[in-house]
Amino acid sequence: MTAEQTAFNFIRKSIFLDIPFFQRPYVWEKDDWDSLLDTLVDGLDNKSSIFLGSIILKEQPSEDTGVKSYQVIDGQQRLTTLSILVKACYDSDEELQSDQDARVNLAQILFTKLGSKKKKLIKINHSRVDVEDYENIVHGNFTSIKDKSTNLCRCYTYFKNELSAKDSSTREAIWDILVMNETNLLVKIELGENDNEQAIFDSINSAGVRLTCFDTIKNTLFQRAYQLAQTEEDKEEILNVYDYHWAKVFENPDDLEGIKFWQQSKSSGRLERDNKELLLNAVASINGFYNPNTHKMVELTNKYKVYMNGITQLTVLLDFIKEIADYAIVYRKKFTGFNKATLHSYKDDEKRLLQILEELGVYTFHAYLLKLFKEQPDNLVAELKLIEKFVLRHYLCGVSAKNFNKETAVVFKDGGTMAKLWESKESYINDKQVKASLKSLHRTQNKVPTLILFWIELKRRSEDSKTDITALAYTYSLEHIMPKKWEDHWGTDNPPVMNDGRRVTNQEEAKEIRDAAVYQIGNATLLKKSLNSKIKNDEFTKKMKGSSSRSKGIKEYGELFVTKEVIDIYDKGRPWDEDEINLRTERLTEEFFKIW
Repeated sequence: MTAEQTAFNFIRKSIFLDIPFFQRPYVWEKDDWDSLLDTLVDGLDNKSSIFLGSIILKEQPSEDTGVKSYQVIDGQQRLTTLSILVKACYDSDEELQSDQDARVNLAQILFTKLGSKKKKLIKINHSRVDVEDYENIVHGNFTSIKDKSTNLCRCYTYFKNELSAKDSSTREAIWDILVMNETNLLVKIELGENDNEQAIFDSINSAGVRLTCFDTIKNTLFQRAYQLAQTEEDKEEILNVYDYHWAKVFENPDDLEGIKFWQQSKSSGRLERDNKELLLNAVASINGFYNPNTHKMVELTNKYKVYMNGITQLTVLLDFIKEIADYAIVYRKKFTGFNKATLHSYKDDEKRLLQILEELGVYTFHAYLLKLFKEQPDNLVAELKLIEKFVLRHYLCGVSAKNFNKETAVVFKDGGTMAKLWESKESYINDKQVKASLKSLHRTQNKVPTLILFWIELKRRSEDSKTDITALAYTYSLEHIMPKKWEDHWGTDNPPVMNDGRRVTNQEEAKEIRDAAVYQIGNATLLKKSLNSKIKNDEFTKKMKGSSSRSKGIKEYGELFVTKEVIDIYDKGRPWDEDEINLRTERLTEEFFKIW
């Protein structure tokens, strides 16, 4: 790999730039064109201040033509726009059109001469969607935009109109900086034939720029299909598969919500992965050529390439492409994500699991879940519940989730099931460990007891014939009734520290017992709104009643069953002490085991 600053006129060299045939269409619009043109015009007096972004090219195998060929990995929009700007600049200036040198320079920007007969080819070989319009613009066959004109045509028209309105000195200055000068406007990254583009993407992503392996894998899929095609009918079938399976799912202009969904990102380690990447990871795991235990995400592109190169029949490859599209439909239907308005019901086993996984940021089970959702085996619900139990107990008991990749690989082996995986980890997450962990929540993050109390609440509502509200949004915050900072208002005599009905008078022992009680599940509840910081650490009565209209207490937010039971203790005049906390912990622990 090499990276260097470069002038745009690097494109005048004898090179060929290939935008993959099935690459997404040109999408830049007026705001982008405005910004680019303004950057150039504003920088004419200080050319070193101009920076137009980066491009990534990957060298392609040589065919001994004397012309280096590159695939455009990233930057197709920028390269295309700049080449159209050069053409519009030439077409809007009569002096340039009458200058023989300018005609030669324009040809060097737009065309490459290939072979001994010096056949002239358009230098930027565009994608299937845009190739016709781009060639018409380059060859000068474009006349005017129409209602259904593509963004490429609108881009050319915009630049030609804008430049025609400027004086000739400005047009010629823009021409010079793009065509003639060696001013470094771009950063050009060149990958060798054997460089791993996904590794490069990840290093760039960590710097805040989003590039994904999805387009690379897509292009490799369809390039391989064309390699296997033997007839025109085969090529037509490839186009049909692309249009009616791939593009319909991932690139449908009539389904903007779908396009937005596939672009949504989730944290995966230190990097963000979008839904398209997570889908391809899952499909590779299901098909057995990617092992999350031994392979890294950075290897995914190469794993696909190796797998595809092993396919020697076009029908098999097209079936695989259809399979990806079929899995994508299931993925989008099931892994939609949740927001604050989403209502959750205890009896919806699928959504309960997916909500818990999303809140905990666990995506390593998505491949196995995708397989289950697509195949719908008889033991589907049992497997879902076991995954839920397995994951939640890991987080509650403070057992590292770093090995989830290794553990999910187990279920893809012949005869692999969640039951077998459970057996291998039971000693770390058994009932004894759970009981201890529910009494020591300081070992876990607040989101774990919040999830536990939320789903216990929903289970109670599902079983209570007196309530009509059985679905709730996940918008509650965790509140420790006896606060973590209890010393100021909850001294060891207010209320007295209790231990199984016995008042503890030894101060050291009392402090130790109270410190421990604070972190029991029995001391936690859920509130619709967090308490004001002024009363958060106050004594029991003020926490319950509040101190003013601005500092409302727990009683004001007590619509949940798990909160009302605490309010009932206050209303009955009982102190909130260690004995009450222990009793409530025991009850909540029993309810936990009924669910997980």
